[in-house]
Amino acid sequence: MIRRINRFLTRTLDAIKVSRRIAPLYSPLLWRMVRRANKLYRTRRFAPIEAFRLGLLHPQCPCGAEAGFVSRWEMTKVQKALNPESLEYMLKDKGVFYRHCISHGLPIPKLYALIMPGGAGWCADGSSPTSRQEWANRFSSTLPNEFIIKPIRGTVAEGFDILTRCDGGFRDTKGRRWTADALAERLLQKTSGDGWVLQERLKSHPDICRLSGVEYLQCIRIVTLIDKQGNCRIILGEMRMIVDERISDNEMVDMSGSTELPINLTDGRTGAGIHITGDGLGPHTYTHHPKTHLPLVGFQVPRWNQACELVSKAAIVFLPIRTIGWDVAVTPEGLYLVEGNIWWNNGKKHAGFRQVIDFMRQQT
Repeated sequence: MIRRINRFLTRTLDAIKVSRRIAPLYSPLLWRMVRRANKLYRTRRFAPIEAFRLGLLHPQCPCGAEAGFVSRWEMTKVQKALNPESLEYMLKDKGVFYRHCISHGLPIPKLYALIMPGGAGWCADGSSPTSRQEWANRFSSTLPNEFIIKPIRGTVAEGFDILTRCDGGFRDTKGRRWTADALAERLLQKTSGDGWVLQERLKSHPDICRLSGVEYLQCIRIVTLIDKQGNCRIILGEMRMIVDERISDNEMVDMSGSTELPINLTDGRTGAGIHITGDGLGPHTYTHHPKTHLPLVGFQVPRWNQACELVSKAAIVFLPIRTIGWDVAVTPEGLYLVEGNIWWNNGKKHAGFRQVIDFMRQQT
């Protein structure tokens, strides 16, 4: 009972925090939004922040609009019926994921190093530095002019950065300069999480760069499902598009997600971009890119058929995990698996996602 009360109070506080973006604390409107947030949790398990982002708490939200969305709780419940939780480390731990891909001949970005807190790790040349000085020496002598760092278990681009060689050291995207020794100290701190991946920086295919106006990597997300007969099915596709000044297509800023273009699974052409902001109005639709002004509808995703073939091959390799959200880099040089997500969490903003969930449920 006490736990239930605590959870209720926590949800209520969360609902108040997000509702204050629209109405002041003393307003009756705010308390109507709070009551609605609690009702949406009871009936469909939408967390208050989730309901706010989808526009379900806003006074202008049409009655019954929640039926068109799928809560994270509902989606995870279906995924857990398909995927063994004990194997989530194979995808969530990027070190394990990349090494598994390498052993099965699946293309990934070049892996330069895996670094664990305290000093242990692995380098692409086969060495295993253990001290800060050894790592600093490796950084100085083996890393290329440009590379990325990201946490081994990071999500939504947390900790992601691009480093370039500069003045005998390295410079990040915020303009900060790091000596090899300082970079090693930063990455080896025991408070830095589960460790770091140092990896090749990829750039998107020229057609994607032209559409977005930026050279930063913008992946396509393809979701696979192994059905009851053991066949691999492509059940969802979308392309993430940068429409602002971010360096990643997977950042979360002001409770907003990336802009996503649903992909027609048959021909690989995109629909209108769907973007969630922090205003509580729910998904916004882009028919044209806000910076380049090029049409988003009907864009032909480069190498679409080959990408579907790649993830279908990868899905078999990672059985008995049955549904995976693959982040695929489409580059001038070819296709690369950037990540595999066991509890993938996008697509729910798109029309028709209810049908995807219903199909997944049939396969449990």
